Amino acid sequence: MSIEPKDKAITIRQPATALLLVNSDDQQLYDDNGFRIDSTTPGRIFINNQRPLLFGYMTRLALTEMNIQWDTPNVNSSNNTLTMAVYSASDQATPLVELQGFDRITILGQFYTPFELATTLELFLNAAPEIEANGLIFVVTYNEQEGAFVFNQTAVYPSGRVMGYFKIFSSSAPESVTDFPPVDDDLLYCIGAQPVTQPGAEPIGFYSQFTTAYAPMLYTPYIDVVSNLLTKHQNVSDGTTANIYTSSKLARVYFSNETIINRHGNLPIGEDTPSGWTSVCNIVGTRPITFRREFITPKQIQWENTENVDFIDIQVLDYKGNPIRIEEDVIQTEDNDINGISYFQKNNTSFQFTLQATES
Repeated sequence: MSIEPKDKAITIRQPATALLLVNSDDQQLYDDNGFRIDSTTPGRIFINNQRPLLFGYMTRLALTEMNIQWDTPNVNSSNNTLTMAVYSASDQATPLVELQGFDRITILGQFYTPFELATTLELFLNAAPEIEANGLIFVVTYNEQEGAFVFNQTAVYPSGRVMGYFKIFSSSAPESVTDFPPVDDDLLYCIGAQPVTQPGAEPIGFYSQFTTAYAPMLYTPYIDVVSNLLTKHQNVSDGTTANIYTSSKLARVYFSNETIINRHGNLPIGEDTPSGWTSVCNIVGTRPITFRREFITPKQIQWENTENVDFIDIQVLDYKGNPIRIEEDVIQTEDNDINGISYFQKNNTSFQFTLQATES
């Protein structure tokens, strides 16, 4: 007589959890008349309501969801410069090339599509002092098929020979080289360019046309959410390959679609009209966006079960390790008889977080 085997089933019960809901706007302060009086930014969130925000027996914390209202332009006051060396060239088969000086253009911080940015760069380059003084002419275009920018110096002698050359420098180059103080960031990442040269003393490594690689059109490819308070009990430190080291990470959010979508700077979406096709740019970061990220496998952070979460300290950092850039408001007065005053609020970025506490 055979005995049928019996399956042993184990019922799995999900652990009990509680939620801590954080909104970066909750740190804003207002006076009795409803006017905002604080100067805090969503990149540095510190909220202390003088009471525990989360209390009870909890052993782990995790950031499970994040909502992002992104209003930081892809060209802003931290990356809106481009530095370039300018060279003259004589009209002969083997030209005599001389370094004439350096130009650094600074464009208006705002959201740009690739075609808008190409037009703006061309305008500002042709108005730069050294370029204008040496009679050089720049044409800047965007190659939709390659996703790249093309810088072309088009001024030539009657013989057809090029009148001059240029070379793109990093904004971090020392002032002793470029005559401009180094800055932390510039347009090179946004337009997909890297400064390249050849070994040797100037003049060397110049060119009359420069084509970038793939242009991300982003100010930062990701944001890091970090908190010294919420990670203070974890025994294993977070790591990164970046030169600027930041630990205490809750999550990293990448600015990319989770599905593979061909990007377009000029995607037709309507009928052909006398004024041309109605089109749209679908490149992430070229316009303000709101999106949500749910972390399917969130980082589980060890927590001391006898300790409350009494306040929140969260930073949202860009790829350089800096708090995300928030543009300053702008006040403009009309230089005419109407005495008009215009006030531009430049940024409305905010973050909402869902933090999960596990009881066991």
